Amino acid sequence: MSLACLSQSDMNNKKQEFDILNRIFSNVPIKQADSETSLKDKWQTKQQQERDIHITKLLSFYVNAYDRKIDFVSTYRKKIVEVLLAVLVAIVIVMIVATGKAFFNSINSLEQLVGLISAYTSFSVLIIGLIKTITEYVFPKDDEQYITQIVRSIQKNDLENKRANIEAENLEKEHNGLDSI
Repeated sequence: MSLACLSQSDMNNKKQEFDILNRIFSNVPIKQADSETSLKDKWQTKQQQERDIHITKLLSFYVNAYDRKIDFVSTYRKKIVEVLLAVLVAIVIVMIVATGKAFFNSINSLEQLVGLISAYTSFSVLIIGLIKTITEYVFPKDDEQYITQIVRSIQKNDLENKRANIEAENLEKEHNGLDSI
């Protein structure tokens, strides 16, 4: 909602709300984060830091490759859909022409008409099945599942490592506390 659309009383209410929020949050200390110290995980080992650098590079490469893939696949999909639609239209036209010729020239009995309808139905089901198969191949359902699995595995591994490092640090503190007694 833009401020120009508010009436004077609405503007006063918004100003009062803003003043209240400003008073509430004015006592909250906000300091600039120092990326070298305050954002570091104190339980992260040197190997984990090196691994994180490699994972960041890998994810950057993956994102770039995924962007290129999306561009390529969208163009590819458009072309495939255009070709499939053209083929489908051509088949429908051929079937209509063949049916017209059959009716006017060679169908003399009900058995011939049933045979023609049966053949057209089988052919139509085959074409629809082929189009469905091609569509499922070109438009996969789980296209983004792989990156989600990678990130989930990394997060799970990091959580397990942090828990293990915290537990080891607590055990070390307990051990050091017992030694001083």
